Amino acid sequence: MLKQEENNRERGGRDSLDLNLEPKIYDFTQPTREYLVNDTPLSEEHEKVLRLFEGRHTIDDVIEERGRDRVIKELEEASKYFDFAQAQEAVKEGLSLAQRINPDVAIELFPIVFLFMPRYGDAKALHGQGCAININALKPTKVSNDTPYQKIISYVAHESTHLFLKQLDKKTPPFSIRTDPLEKGIYDFLWEEGLTTYIEPTHYRHHEAFVQDAKFWIGTIQGWLKAGDSMTKEKILKDCTERESTITWFEDMSSSGKVPNLDRLNEEELDLMFLRMLTEMNGPAYHVGSYLWQKQVEKGNELKDLVMSGSDEMKKWIQEEQ
Repeated sequence: MLKQEENNRERGGRDSLDLNLEPKIYDFTQPTREYLVNDTPLSEEHEKVLRLFEGRHTIDDVIEERGRDRVIKELEEASKYFDFAQAQEAVKEGLSLAQRINPDVAIELFPIVFLFMPRYGDAKALHGQGCAININALKPTKVSNDTPYQKIISYVAHESTHLFLKQLDKKTPPFSIRTDPLEKGIYDFLWEEGLTTYIEPTHYRHHEAFVQDAKFWIGTIQGWLKAGDSMTKEKILKDCTERESTITWFEDMSSSGKVPNLDRLNEEELDLMFLRMLTEMNGPAYHVGSYLWQKQVEKGNELKDLVMSGSDEMKKWIQEEQ
C-alpha cells in the first residue's frame, strides 16, 4: 500500500477526535511526567491531543521501544528548555504575527497546548482544533540555533496561520493524489505552507538554501507538471536529489541523512515521490512558497489582499517567476 493511502487512513481516524478544551494555554508536560513516573492516567483530552499530534505512535509505543527510564530522562532534558511563564509571552507574539494576514478580523481564540512527545514532531494545528507544541523541539539542534522563546513564536505563528485561514474560509481543501490534479495539490501546498512559513520570524537553517535555490525549484515544478513520461520524471528527480539545497536538507531532516532509492518506480509512484519530496520533512515547497509570498509583497501587494484572493492565484505567481 502506498504511504499516502496509509497517511490518509490515519488522518481519517484522527479527524474524528473532537477536542473539548477551553481556548487557553495549557501545560500538559506535568501530567505526562506523572504518567511516566507514577503511572497516573492521562486525561481523556490529553490522550486526544496526543493522538491528534502523532497518530502513528503513542507514548506507550516509545516507552516500549526505548524504555521508561530513558523516556523520563528525555522529558527532564527537554524541560530544561521550557518555562511556561515565558512560553505564554511567546505565544502572544506568535499570535500577533498570524494576525497580520488579515488585521481587519480578530483571530478567534483556540487551545494552545505544550506537550512532550519523544522523537516525533515539533508543532501541529491538531486538525484545525488548536495548536500543540512539543517541548522536545525546544532543545538546541544542528538545524536551528534559535532560543526556545524564538522557536515558540515561530511555531505559534505558523500553526495559528493555518487556523486563521480556516476561520477566514481560505484554507486550501484536502488533496488526494489519486483523485485530484497534481498541479492543484502542489500549488495549494505552496500557497498555504508558503504563507505559514513566510509568517514565521525564524526558520530551520535549510530555509535559506531553498530560498536561494527557488528559481531552480520553480522551474523544476513546472517541468514536472509538463513531463509526459517516466524517463523525463526520473531525470528530474535525479537532478533534484543531486542539488546542493536538497543534500543540505536531507542531511538535516532525514533520519538516515540519505536520499531515498528512486529506481524502478512507475509513473504514479514517481508523482507520489516528487510530491513527498516537496512536502514532507519541511521540504522545499515550504520555503519556495515563502519565497513566492515574499516576492508578491515586494511588488507592493497588501498581504491581506493576497490572502483573501485565495490559493488559485498561485499559478499566476509561478508564471510571473518564469
